[in-house]
Amino acid sequence: METVEQPQALAPVPIPVQALVMPSVMSLERSVKARRDQDVPLMNWWLATLIVTPVTLYIYGIVIWFKLMGRVNAFHLRRRQYYGAVIDFTAKYADAEGKSGEVQEELRRMKLDGVQALETNVAVTNPWVQLLLCIVTVGIWGLVVMYRLNKAWYTFETIEQAFDDNLSQAWAKLGLAKYPLAFNVDARKKRGFGLYLLLSVVTFGIWGIVWNYKIYTDPDNIYSEFHGVEDVVLQTARAA
Repeated sequence: METVEQPQALAPVPIPVQALVMPSVMSLERSVKARRDQDVPLMNWWLATLIVTPVTLYIYGIVIWFKLMGRVNAFHLRRRQYYGAVIDFTAKYADAEGKSGEVQEELRRMKLDGVQALETNVAVTNPWVQLLLCIVTVGIWGLVVMYRLNKAWYTFETIEQAFDDNLSQAWAKLGLAKYPLAFNVDARKKRGFGLYLLLSVVTFGIWGIVWNYKIYTDPDNIYSEFHGVEDVVLQTARAA
């Protein structure tokens, strides 16, 4: 009696690492390229404040109000997308290399110090609602808006530093990076709201002008720091 030879099961074909991480890399690219439209300088502060705003009977001052809050909102959204893409890429690359367990803690910290920290520490606000609240409260709510704008960009920096530290550790374990991602927080962006408000009152509003200048130019002074790290991260992900 002849024995029928059973067909051997075909071994699964391993999926290349590049194919696994490609969706994450594409998402990362989109978040980085979005900065061309979002991370752009505003009109020169001197021109906007001393010329354009008075000429437009201070209507442009309201436009500036919207732009300042809009920048925070747009950057918040872009960072959230960027962090999500980086975390997803790192997790998929670790899975492909069989090293998921080695970077589990770093991935947890990246989610905690990155995405969750953004949601907790930086408020996304509707400028129209804020303007209405200012009108209803006869300007008092404007102090709340100033408080948020005063701390927003320093908070973005501290979140970025913590995220990059954890990412550097994860990528070192995965062999993706030999050197850590260096992001330095500008301590000058940490301004005490109470102190600056007191100085504005004591100087009869003069210090308030200085304060407004600082808030207006904060992002323009630090965009390059974020962009430098993003470029390194994207280049590394592309080469993986």
